[in-house]
Amino acid sequence: MWGLPKLAHYIDDIAVDLEDVTKSVTEGFSAVSAEIKALRNVALQNRAALDYMLASSGGVCHIIGQECCTFIPDASGNLTYLAHTVCPMHTKKSGSILNMHVFYFQPMTSHLKPVRV
Repeated sequence: MWGLPKLAHYIDDIAVDLEDVTKSVTEGFSAVSAEIKALRNVALQNRAALDYMLASSGGVCHIIGQECCTFIPDASGNLTYLAHTVCPMHTKKSGSILNMHVFYFQPMTSHLKPVRV
């Protein structure tokens, strides 16, 4: 195979690789999003328990001082949005570049119609 069909084959290989990467990114975002939610919940639960245990001393913020922070940003929504955005890219039917081969390998005269004299 030479020329344009060979290049079309290379492009098709790249398209397949890109689909695999898209699938992996989608799965990764989904896994990280669930993990971040769980870690955030555990951190807040631990903070509540520590505040309860140190309540007689004024709580965690009294002991730590100005660096005391109870806000944990929830970025899981962003990752969920990204996962839902990337997922359709992966599941969308991809038109294979190899379908172009049908065009390239057809006889050049296939579009001509017979002429009667």
